[in-house]
Amino acid sequence: MFKMKNIKVVDELSIEIKRKLIHFFLVLALALLFRIINFQIIPLLSSALFIGILISEFCIRGKNIPIISFCIKKFDRPENVLFSPGLGVFTLLTGILLIIFIGFILKINLLLIELSILLNASDTFSTIFGIMLGKTKWPHNPRKTIEGTLAFFISGIIITLYYFQDATIIILPLVLALIETLPRFDDNISISTLSLFLLKFLGK
Repeated sequence: MFKMKNIKVVDELSIEIKRKLIHFFLVLALALLFRIINFQIIPLLSSALFIGILISEFCIRGKNIPIISFCIKKFDRPENVLFSPGLGVFTLLTGILLIIFIGFILKINLLLIELSILLNASDTFSTIFGIMLGKTKWPHNPRKTIEGTLAFFISGIIITLYYFQDATIIILPLVLALIETLPRFDDNISISTLSLFLLKFLGK
């Protein structure tokens, strides 16, 4: 019984790491695509979300969709497979689409939008380092560790350093790293939107 429980925990951790690696490469791909086609990405992301919702609904109804059904069972969280397959991808796309749309409406500098997209990659480092090295849990959110938050902060500094060489490289990642620890927030959406508004607040 103990061995079976151990195997289950290891499998869940392995799935979570795989999910975050997919998350990381998806963020990089979307940031690169935005750099190439700018705001023309809006209808593309909107279409992807719409199609994704339809696919998710088919999966919930028990329909087998080649490749996609396999990927959901292989990489999605066990609690999401039956009732909300692909939830992580949907929230990530929604957050990125939201900041691009806000950027389009408010005519925000394209580099600020690109940076806000890329900062989602810090969540990958937060989760992986939290799983592998995390021992000290945050009192207000036991699901997050201080080690994971430090990984978010350091990776955020590295990403931001490409765009700025002032206090922004500390302030922006620090605020986002702390926000990422808050419970009841979907960081796929909060990281993108708050980073963009924080950049504008800092006068960028």
